[in-house]
Amino acid sequence: MVVGALATTAVLLAACSSSSSSSSASSGASTSSAATSSSSSASGQVATAEAFVKKYEQVPTSIPLTTPLKSKPPTGKTLVFMKCDISQCTDIATGLQAATAAVGWTLKTIDYQSANPATLISGLQQGLQYHPVAAIVTGIPSAAWASELAAYQAAGVPIIEGYTGDPLSKEIIANNGGIPYTTLVGQIIANWVIADSNGKANIVSYQVSSFPVLAAFDTSFEKTIRDGCPACSITPIQATIAQAVGGQGPSQIVSTLQRDPSANYVVTDDATWIDGLPSALSAAGLHVKVAGESGDTAALTAVKTGTENAFTGLATIPGAWNMVDAALRYVEGMPVPAADGQLPVQLLTKNVPFTVSNSYNLPANYQQLFKTLWKV
Repeated sequence: MVVGALATTAVLLAACSSSSSSSSASSGASTSSAATSSSSSASGQVATAEAFVKKYEQVPTSIPLTTPLKSKPPTGKTLVFMKCDISQCTDIATGLQAATAAVGWTLKTIDYQSANPATLISGLQQGLQYHPVAAIVTGIPSAAWASELAAYQAAGVPIIEGYTGDPLSKEIIANNGGIPYTTLVGQIIANWVIADSNGKANIVSYQVSSFPVLAAFDTSFEKTIRDGCPACSITPIQATIAQAVGGQGPSQIVSTLQRDPSANYVVTDDATWIDGLPSALSAAGLHVKVAGESGDTAALTAVKTGTENAFTGLATIPGAWNMVDAALRYVEGMPVPAADGQLPVQLLTKNVPFTVSNSYNLPANYQQLFKTLWKV
């Protein structure tokens, strides 16, 4: 078969010798045209990514909410917060304390361990003893504590979630920083990588997808890269909650980079998972760019010094005011708007002036904006 094919090719070449030059020229023109088209397409995708990034480098000037309460809220109510053991939950507690104080309410905080859902279940059981107007749960989706939903429904106490992947229901009336928010952030970070790499990134993606809300970031990031950067590649690291909370992220990333020296970007779905990464990279003699969601103090300090590169800020403290807003509207018999799930967002890089903080506390007058809506 191969010999026959070669013989046929030789006959065709001899018969068409007079036109071979023009055929070759035509083929060359076609190849050149295809290469130009491919290059133009890639350039267009990078330009699109750059425009997307520029939009989210702007400082937000408003909060997502616009509709005021019907009246000044009643005082003397109690709100319960199930506080996890991640630093961001400490910021949420700070925001909740300030927001409840602004309306004359009491905040009861109950600690639990992220890697041990049984501690959250016992905390929810304890929470009902305070007869709260609502309970706030962050991070852990309801599948892990569904056994308590019936008791809360029977007591007439709604759940307000933060940073989970749960849909709204008769028991869960709000989800602050939920899937729509993290989906957007995944797009922002992916577009930054595309623009910064000129469409040529080999990415190690550190993922803790046991948290559905983080899985939404991972999915959004991967889809945006796949759709907008054909020359890019992604190597995922699927970490467990215990590994991530236990600080194993930097060593897992370094091991992956050592196996693939061509990788030039690291992206994480939560900055807290990779605290200490710059030192680990330096010790291993590795040089990559680092980006991700929810920049904490360590990550944003690294952006300032140039050892990490791009993070969105996470408005944990203003987001806590969102969650109190949902409780206030529930108490007043008002609908809880979708905006109670949204957060101000900005991409923070060395080209953007910003203040290093665990919580992204902008716009600067967010407290007064909430108080105006609350009539206090």
